[in-house]
Amino acid sequence: MQTSKPATRASHQRRHLPENPTALFHQLCGARPATLLLESADIDSKDDLKSLLLVDSALRITALGDTVTIQALSANARRCWNYWTARCPPGSTISASPTAAS
Repeated sequence: MQTSKPATRASHQRRHLPENPTALFHQLCGARPATLLLESADIDSKDDLKSLLLVDSALRITALGDTVTIQALSANARRCWNYWTARCPPGSTISASPTAAS
């Protein structure tokens, strides 16, 4: 099945790392679901290196053992869901559905 590559838009900006990235993350995301804060630090000095905030996810991808589940989180995610599920290995069982995209 030939599918067109979905248009995506990623936005990233380099900024000075705030003293407390967790507080910034909480201020931006609150209790919204499907958000993520990743932080890295130097192993020896424990100095903060980088923080990555995902504040508006299109898909939720979870893996448990050899089972991967892809779920669309918005109507705009339908094409992304179609793109990734079309690329599942032969013999895969696709049981997830683009529920938010229906």
